Amino acid sequence: MLELMRVRTPERLVRVAVGAGLLAYFAFFPHAYWALLGLVPLLTGLVSACPLYGLLRRRPARTGGSVEAAPAVETGPAAAIEESRAEPAPAPRPDQPLQRARKKMKRQASGRARPASAATPEPGKVGQVTDASFSSLVEAASQPVLVDFWAEWCGPCKAMAPVLGEVAAELGGSARIVKLDVEKNPVTAERLGIRNIPTLILFEGGEVKDVLVGIQGKDKLLRLIRRSVSRAA
Repeated sequence: MLELMRVRTPERLVRVAVGAGLLAYFAFFPHAYWALLGLVPLLTGLVSACPLYGLLRRRPARTGGSVEAAPAVETGPAAAIEESRAEPAPAPRPDQPLQRARKKMKRQASGRARPASAATPEPGKVGQVTDASFSSLVEAASQPVLVDFWAEWCGPCKAMAPVLGEVAAELGGSARIVKLDVEKNPVTAERLGIRNIPTLILFEGGEVKDVLVGIQGKDKLLRLIRRSVSRAA
């Protein structure tokens, strides 16, 4: 009882003081009817001083939060058997991602090393060459061959594509125009020292005659190739 009274004393004093203050304000200013609300804290403060009121307000102590029931744990021989059956999952080996990466690189390397078909480009059209077919289609060709070293991500290379198509159409079968993707065929590009793309190299009799770097005009390419054709004739 003494403990309850000691705990409630500050709250009771505040209520009594607030209520008494409001009623005193109403005594000086009778027109302030709202000050009559002071009767509420005054009466509750006085009633809370009663020991019987304190006993009635006593409630069970609150818990910090809801507690969930823990699942029942099975014990005995059956539980021992089930525990023995459970096997821990094998821990992943730290070198497994590295092994997968190496296998992927080997597959990609084998795909690049696979020899491509050395199909002769059609007259009047731009053909494709690879590391495997470069020697037979370019260096061993009896007519002049203009090779365009390019890549898919190269914007200027894509701008050169329609120009090369027009040049090939006008030349017909007098010369060849082929393209080599430096990303998929790095061996030939490194051997010829290709550092910038697009790079156009004119081969005559298997030898390099002219090297052009960057976007080139149609007329310039036609003059260059026709001059090479006349020399070869």
